[in-house]
Formats: sequence, C-alpha cells, structure tokens
Amino acid sequence: MLRPQESTTRQRVALNGLYDFAVDWNHEGFDNGWASGLPRQGLTAPVPGSYNDLFADNAIREHIGWVWYSRRIRVPRGFHGQRIVLRLDAATHLGVVFVDGREVARHQGGYTPFEADVTDVVEPGREFLLTVAVNNELSHETLPPGEVTQDDDGRKHLAYRHDFFNYAGLHRSIWLYAVDPTRLEDVTVTTDVDRDTGRGTVRYAADFAGEATEAALQVLDADGAVVAATDRVHVDGGSLDGELSWGDVNLWQPGHGYLYTLRVLT
Repeated sequence: MLRPQESTTRQRVALNGLYDFAVDWNHEGFDNGWASGLPRQGLTAPVPGSYNDLFADNAIREHIGWVWYSRRIRVPRGFHGQRIVLRLDAATHLGVVFVDGREVARHQGGYTPFEADVTDVVEPGREFLLTVAVNNELSHETLPPGEVTQDDDGRKHLAYRHDFFNYAGLHRSIWLYAVDPTRLEDVTVTTDVDRDTGRGTVRYAADFAGEATEAALQVLDADGAVVAATDRVHVDGGSLDGELSWGDVNLWQPGHGYLYTLRVLT
C-alpha cells in the first residue's frame, strides 16, 4: 500500500487532533449505536496517541476491550471529481471505521496501515461523522501475543506473552486524501546485482486503478539522471510487470549511502 504524498494529482489532509472518546466498559457500543454518536463520558483523546497514559483513572489504563473515537470532518471542496480515500496509519490492535454510522473498513494488526475508498459515502464541501472503534485484546494469533481471560464477575484479564505494556489506541496519523480516478495503486520492487559484471536489476510489478492504458518506467540515479527506462507499454488488466537493468551500479555501503529511484509514469 503506497503512502499518500502531496503532488499535483494527490492532495491529503491530516485528521489529527482531539477526538471525543468513550470507553466501552460493557461491550455495548455496537449494539447501542455508538457508531452514530458516542455517549457523553466527558473524555477527549488526541490522535495520534496511546489512551492508556492520558487519564488519571487507572481503570482506563488497564481497560481490556473496546474504546471509541469520534469527530466531525469536513471534506475539502477541492476534492470534487476525485476518488476520496480515508487512511489510518495504525489502530492497535483491531480497528473498525464508520462514516456517518456506516462501517467502511475493518482491520486486524496494530502496526500496519489500512484505508477505505469513501467517495460514495462523503461529499466534497460537507461534513461527515468519523467514528473509530479500537480493540486491544490479544490472542496467540496477534502481534504481540497474549491471552485474555474472564473471571466469574465478568472482568477481563490479560496474560502477557511479551515484555512490554500493551499500549493501545490510534497510535499514528489519520488522513483524508484525494487521488485521480486513474492512478497507480501499488508497486512491488525486487532488486538484484551481478557482482561479477556490476550490473543492477530492478524487477517491478505495478497495479493501476481506473482507465490506465499505458505506462512507462524509469530508474534514476542519486543525481536524477535516467540510467534505465522502458518505452510506453500497454497496461494489461490493470497491471504491469517486467524488469530494468543498467551497468556500473553504485551499491549502498556503510558511510557511503546511495539510493536509486524507480519512477512510474502513467
């Protein structure tokens, strides 16, 4: 998944800041419609951040289960005619995202980003209610691992299988960004070098969205000079793969860092 960057065709807005916050003490938020409006608990929490260390109440620090974040967001009017994407850089460890009460994304894994195309559920120039439910429960299948048990009184307890505190919440930034309907969606790059000849190779697999029909690729050296390139080639079924190679490759070495750039042109 590509990280959105500002460009002439990609605009992004950071949705960081203070959010209304609620602790789902009794696991009732989904059944009671918290996605459309949180109960008033008098709490706010910053994003990004770990909620565990924000409040004086130790019960919140040690809470096991769901917490909820909510905030009203205005979509920039300039996003008109673009695909609009909502991206969360991290929700530890399970995140469920709602727009105006409608679920648009669900992701397990607190250390990886996820996103949803919300073009059909938001409108440029208007506000929407963003709500995120986050669960910090661990199991033998999560990273990090752990085990949640429940006593006779219904209280949950976490058995740690790792050596650090289980901080949770929306740990990284949230973004709303706009992209052209025809765009590069993802690219996978594998590099290799023939040490006998000093020839470098880049194997690529690029995925496109929209009506992309042709693309070209270039490898640039650290000075911005093109060292390898393709002609414009047909994009078959929204994807394109192949390889580029060039001689006299400069290798990265300690104290002598060197980077090449792969450029995909649509």
